[in-house]
Amino acid sequence: MAISSIGLLFEQGSCTIDTTGNSSNGTNWNPYSWNNEANIFFLDQPVGVGYTYADFGETVEMTEEAAHNVYAFLAIFFSRPLHLAGESYAGRYLPVFASEIYDGNLIAIAEGCGVINLNSLLIGNGIH
Repeated sequence: MAISSIGLLFEQGSCTIDTTGNSSNGTNWNPYSWNNEANIFFLDQPVGVGYTYADFGETVEMTEEAAHNVYAFLAIFFSRPLHLAGESYAGRYLPVFASEIYDGNLIAIAEGCGVINLNSLLIGNGIH
């Protein structure tokens, strides 16, 4: 198991693996999870460790090479379009959420900060 997976499943993640067999879904809530204080995600890096793989057998030999890959991932992840989607009562709250993102983006632009890349709002069978 990759180090980041160990951290996710046994230390910092929102749940831990239930080793007693007492939980209904195999996990226990982790009251000490790091995501109680911040948004987190875990990367297995470099390519070839943990659950990471490359389609054509590429490998990463140095930490500096891995840093280039991590940068590329972060640049893509944070610039990707955001699509808000929901159904039923989401017809009420998603437009309000989208409006807040739009208004927040105007403030961010005025302050020279980055914006949330909201691209669409999808509502199926909306109830208002």
